[in-house]
Amino acid sequence: TATTQLHMTLAFLGEFDGDEAIARARAAGDRVRADVFSVRIDQAGSFGSTWFLASAEPAPELAALQAQLASELARAGFALEARAFHPHLTFQRKAEHALPPTRVAPIRWLVENFTLFDSIPNERRYLALASWALR
Repeated sequence: TATTQLHMTLAFLGEFDGDEAIARARAAGDRVRADVFSVRIDQAGSFGSTWFLASAEPAPELAALQAQLASELARAGFALEARAFHPHLTFQRKAEHALPPTRVAPIRWLVENFTLFDSIPNERRYLALASWALR
């Protein structure tokens, strides 16, 4: 995965057509309030053949941001996935084998904003539709 494509998904909205859903998602993002915080990335692992980086102890501020955004998106009429939030940065897809949980040299990632992306699957890239600065 190119470094410009690395991201941490807070909420997956699925597929939808039209500007109305984008407008609802933007309005939900407008209502989110959170302070700047940092995340410590210190482990690697995998979901089968998908490799990721994550934090052994996710920042409580990250969980709070995700919960607040999910609540606002639900209020805006989006049906979000029911599975638990597992914050991670995917860096390899379709690897030849799973990656056992592995400690890595810590990386401090300063979270200063969150962004609404449109996934362009055939091109394996993301298009930013809106972004919100944290305080």
